[in-house]
Amino acid sequence: LEVCQKLDSLFSHMAPRDQKDMKLALNVFENAVAGLVLEGRITPFTQLDPKAQDEVLARWRGSRLGTARVIYRSVRDLVAGTYWGDPKCFAAVGYPGPPALGG
Repeated sequence: LEVCQKLDSLFSHMAPRDQKDMKLALNVFENAVAGLVLEGRITPFTQLDPKAQDEVLARWRGSRLGTARVIYRSVRDLVAGTYWGDPKCFAAVGYPGPPALGG
């Protein structure tokens, strides 16, 4: 479904301030120093195996730090919205697609 490519395109059309905020949020996930300070993890997120990545995401989802939860939800919502917003996914959940408006 080319979710990553669609997200790149979305980010490229964001206002510069929003682009900066998204880069910061994604860098917090990836950065070893942030990982160490926030959760004692020194391995960058993208270098973790899938199970360890799931564990990091679960910790961020339920974190006591509001900022961590906001970053988690923001990234999750963008990825999920991009995935489920693709017409190829509509049938999988029984969604007939958006109504035809206008003509």
